[in-house]
Amino acid sequence: MGVEKLSTAILEDSKKEAQKITASAQEQADQLLHEENAKFVLLRKSSEESTKELMDAHTNERLAWARLESKRINAEAKEDAISNSLESFLEELNKSKKSKKYKEFVIRSAKTAYEQFGKDAVFYICRGEKSLLPKGLNAKVVESDLSGGLIIESSDAKFRLDFSFDSLFDVQKEDLRKMVYQMLFEKKSDKK
Repeated sequence: MGVEKLSTAILEDSKKEAQKITASAQEQADQLLHEENAKFVLLRKSSEESTKELMDAHTNERLAWARLESKRINAEAKEDAISNSLESFLEELNKSKKSKKYKEFVIRSAKTAYEQFGKDAVFYICRGEKSLLPKGLNAKVVESDLSGGLIIESSDAKFRLDFSFDSLFDVQKEDLRKMVYQMLFEKKSDKK
């Protein structure tokens, strides 16, 4: 019986040792699983943060693009409004050719030029407006396709006075644009 007790004792010791090893292995596995779970949680959190950062960056980029696009569209609309106003101004200017002030403008411009260039001056005036020039003007008069006003040249064409609507408008265009902008887009409180 001694062998049997010995073998039972060895078997029980082996079982106890196996249980200790299994328990230790299970403990290590649980520890590794816990560590891996902690790593997974950190990775997941990091991934979520990275994703949020990317989404935020993408959203900010889209918002910035939308703001720029909005500003561009707004600027184009303002430019169209200013251009339309200036075109309307030119139309009104052309309508003014039938007024007394236009006739006075042509006479005053012609006299000024005649004083500077004399009888050898060449006057370019709109078709059908030759009669607006002052009487007794002994200068060459050429009817042309001007939109309004007149152009006067010295006989040698070295000097020129340009009182045409197109030229006067071009000279004043930027100032007119500023005035139109202020009238259309600046608030009364902004002007103070």
